[in-house]
Amino acid sequence: MSTKLFLSFSEPNGGHAEEFEWRVLDTSLANRWLKEMIDGLKDPKRIREQQFFGWAIRPSDQAKRAAKLNAAIDKINNFYGDRYQIQERAFLGMPQDVLNQLHHHFELLIGQVWRPSELISDIPLEVHLAVRDLNELVHEYEFSERARFYLEMGERVVGGFHCQLAPYVHKELTLEDLRSFTYDNEPGNISTNYCQLGKTWTEVCIDNDHHIHKENIAPLRYYTAAFICNFHWHTPTKSKQLLDQVHSFISEKKSKFGWDVDPNDPRNALGHAHYAELNRESPLRKLSDSELTDFFCQRPNISRIRIRSGSAEISKSFRDANARQGKHNEYQL
Repeated sequence: MSTKLFLSFSEPNGGHAEEFEWRVLDTSLANRWLKEMIDGLKDPKRIREQQFFGWAIRPSDQAKRAAKLNAAIDKINNFYGDRYQIQERAFLGMPQDVLNQLHHHFELLIGQVWRPSELISDIPLEVHLAVRDLNELVHEYEFSERARFYLEMGERVVGGFHCQLAPYVHKELTLEDLRSFTYDNEPGNISTNYCQLGKTWTEVCIDNDHHIHKENIAPLRYYTAAFICNFHWHTPTKSKQLLDQVHSFISEKKSKFGWDVDPNDPRNALGHAHYAELNRESPLRKLSDSELTDFFCQRPNISRIRIRSGSAEISKSFRDANARQGKHNEYQL
C-alpha cells in the first residue's frame, strides 16, 4: 500500500492554498520517519517551523537580513556582558569569511545536542531566539547570496524549504541508513533534515570554513519529524564531482591536522537520505526556474500537511507563516 504526503502552500497570512503530492518511499528509514511525522501531527503541543531558502532575492532583502543579524548580536551581547561578546557586525555584501565567524559564535553559544553549552542553559526565551536567529539568518543570507551569484553566472537557480514539527524526538540513524546517503537529487525530493548543531563536512567544504573547531563538524546522526525539500537537480555525474571534492577536503584536513577521520566512512553522512519523491505529474515539475521561484516567493508558507495511506488519513492545518499551533483531523492512521 503506497503512502502519500500532501503539502499545501499559501501566502504568508493565509489566502488561497495550492496542494501538491509526494510519494513516500518504501524504505526502512522512510517508514520510521513517517511514524515520527504522524506522531508529530497528532501531538497538539508540536508546532510547525519552516524556512524557505536559496531562492534569488533582491539586495534590499539581504540588507534587512543583515540588520536582523545585528539586532540578534546586540541582544546576545547585552545579555551576556563580560561572559561572551560578538565583535563582528553583519553588513550588506559581507564575505563568506564573516558569515563563517558569525556562525562559529552560534556553535560556541549553543554546543551540541549531546553536549549543550553552559552558556545556553537557563536563559530568557528572547535571548534563546536571538541565538537561534544568529544561525538561521546566516544560512538564509548564504543561500540567497549563492543563488544570486549563480544567477549572474547564467546557471540554474532554484531553492527549497525545510519543515519540522517541534519539539521533536531525536532518533538515531543506523549504519544501514547512513550507507543510503547520496548527493543525487531530483527536483522536489524530500530528504533528511539537519536536526542537530554544527556543520556537515559538505558545508565546511563549500564554505571553506577555517574558523570551525573539529568538534563542531558534526555529520548527521539523527532523523526526526522534519524534512528538507530541494528543487535542484544533482545528476550522478555532478554528485560524483561533489563527493570527490568533499573527500579531498576531508583528506586534506586529516593530513594537515592529524584528524582521525576516514573520507569513506559512511558515518560522515555525505548528502541526504531520501524520504519521498514529488509526483511525476506534479505541476511543480512543469514550471520553469523563474516560475518556480515566483511561486515559492509568493507562497512561503506550508499551510497544511496531510498524510494518506489507503483509506486512513491525518492532516494538520496552520493559520499563517508564523503559526504556533494547528488543528488536525485523523482517521485511524
